[in-house]
Amino acid sequence: MKSGEGDGNSIDQGYDEVGRGESSPSEIRPGGSPQNGHTESSLFSIVETLPSQTAILDETGEIIYTNTAWREFAAENGHEESPGMVGVDYLSVCEDSESDSARHASEGLRALLDGERREFTIEYPCHSPTEKRWFELQATRFQANGDTYLLLVHVEITDRKLAITQINQLLDTLNTTIQDLLAVDSEQAVADITARTLTSLFESVVGVVYYYDESNHALEPRAKTRAAATVTEEWPTISDTDSIIWQTFATQTPERVQTDSTNPATPITGDFYLPIGSHGVILLSSNRETDCQEREVEILTALAASVETVLDRLRARQTQSNHDRVVEKKEDHMQRLQSLLQLVCDLTQETITGMTQRTVEEAVCETLVSADLFEVAWIGNVDEQTDALVARTWAAAGERHPEGVLPDGTADETHPAMHVLETGVMDTCRNFTAGDVSYWESKALEYGFHACCAVPLVYRGWTHGVLTLYADDETAFEGPIKEVLEELVGPLIAHALSAQNRKRELMSNQTTELTLSLSNNCLPSIALSRQLDCTLRVQRVVPRSEQPVVISYAVEGAAPKRAVSVARDLRGVEDARVVDDDSIQLTQSICLSELLAEYGCQLRTFESDETGARATISIPGVVDSNQVVAIIEESYPGTELLAKRGDRTVSDSRSPETLLDEALTDRQREVLEAAFDAGYVAQPRKASGQQIATQLGITQPTFNQHFWTGLQRLLNLLLADD
Repeated sequence: MKSGEGDGNSIDQGYDEVGRGESSPSEIRPGGSPQNGHTESSLFSIVETLPSQTAILDETGEIIYTNTAWREFAAENGHEESPGMVGVDYLSVCEDSESDSARHASEGLRALLDGERREFTIEYPCHSPTEKRWFELQATRFQANGDTYLLLVHVEITDRKLAITQINQLLDTLNTTIQDLLAVDSEQAVADITARTLTSLFESVVGVVYYYDESNHALEPRAKTRAAATVTEEWPTISDTDSIIWQTFATQTPERVQTDSTNPATPITGDFYLPIGSHGVILLSSNRETDCQEREVEILTALAASVETVLDRLRARQTQSNHDRVVEKKEDHMQRLQSLLQLVCDLTQETITGMTQRTVEEAVCETLVSADLFEVAWIGNVDEQTDALVARTWAAAGERHPEGVLPDGTADETHPAMHVLETGVMDTCRNFTAGDVSYWESKALEYGFHACCAVPLVYRGWTHGVLTLYADDETAFEGPIKEVLEELVGPLIAHALSAQNRKRELMSNQTTELTLSLSNNCLPSIALSRQLDCTLRVQRVVPRSEQPVVISYAVEGAAPKRAVSVARDLRGVEDARVVDDDSIQLTQSICLSELLAEYGCQLRTFESDETGARATISIPGVVDSNQVVAIIEESYPGTELLAKRGDRTVSDSRSPETLLDEALTDRQREVLEAAFDAGYVAQPRKASGQQIATQLGITQPTFNQHFWTGLQRLLNLLLADD
């Protein structure tokens, strides 16, 4: 496996004990057979160009091939002499390692070879002396010439791991702050701790805590961060009722403002205003390179809610009004909030380690009932056939068996979960009575439950169901608890389920084909076709990470030079150029294929003219086609579904030769084979596209079109192979 220096716990331990060898796509053949055609060599050529470290094992576990990325990584990490590792018994090396992850990997790979599982993945550390790194091993079994092989791909996941670490650090800081707030006995101490926490969370951010002073009807600065002190020593009193900060206080609604001008009420450009109840406002500045990220906003919201709770408690003590009852309630909320935040930390880990949607949902429900907060937790959705609410997974505290409060398959429109699935807005119910109550409320009372909360599980507009919680205490879902559930727990679970669905989509071999009609001028191709009264047909889409997509179009009815000139002025077009006499290339920040890719869908065909556009898209079998159409229509109003073809299962029992014949035209295969034989895909390149085109008796643009179209189809074939 892969090796990093200085790491004794990773699954690549023992790298120096494996053999020495080099490999290249022209030397290594499945089964060790000599090269007798272009099919497999073309496949190896493609694997050779993959950016991830990739190896192929035969059915005995011996390495028969490693790509350039693998060898370069090994050479860069202290194994310059022989990084290829061809001929090494990969599984034996893993079994002999002292690393638990290596042995686990060996067990999973053997199960894969034995046909006991369809795929295998494992995450492991691979640290170097200068940096922390993590990788994910993705293993897939495939057949060639009647023999079984394993394709191993190592994908770096360091960014994801570091992001999780950052989230946990923020949550730890917030948890410590809550404990400190519980110990204070003055409002000034609360302000000081809040400012100190803001400095700890975001060192360079300017922050000021304002308290409302009833005596002069104004907001007074009571504490500031270190960065705020560098702006000015004396922060102004706010009494202007038209200012943003005052409106935030009056409406109790957080405000995010982006402006190039300085706020006249303060010495800075305030971009985030957080109300802390009737006590005041926390003001934050955008005086740094980037604004607060979404997760940071959620942490700040939870901090403001905690500060409000503590100040409420102190105010209650000061007024002596219903002292014991109010303080006990607020302290209980603080303890519940602290417990819930700890649960969020636990949930973060559980959602990361979950291997399937079911294991993620089970871990979520069991974690939520593990603390003394909630009695029952279940995750469910509406059955599309019966329109009834159904629970997919549930858990209960202690020895309870609350089947009576779980959905029984009958439609109950009064249940909060039904309301949440319809509106996407969190809903809570409490104070159940024994009188005129609905069926679900009566069942809740039978179990002694007095509060219910339904949290939408929505990520990027995609609904993954609803989380429903029951509690004995009727105040269980008030204040900060509700906010944390809505702003941290719900999005966290939805993100994890989205990741699991994405994994299932990528592994699925069933698709549904939709034909859509689009008429919205937001799409550059439609706008261009209407302006020039021409037809544009997508030839190739080249996605680029965090950059605009490059799309090649065939043009009919207009000169390419004219089309490029008009396209450069269109919204969503970053660049445009002429490819040849019949086609152009647009670099687009707005395109349908980018939206589809977020949900695992593919754009198959796209053609636009003066009347609009017609597109054919392919959807993985596990994805709800109605949701896909709804999402497209939301982004591009006027979209209509013209046709839908049922699920198609792509057989994987055909031979590679048959698959190639079906995937490629004769001309595409001829071009790919000629390019491979001439060394066009070698590094360094041994022949140019013009030379190969001359050899085949075609123009270079024609060569380019057949080569890239054929290569894209080959990649689809290879990456879809189990």
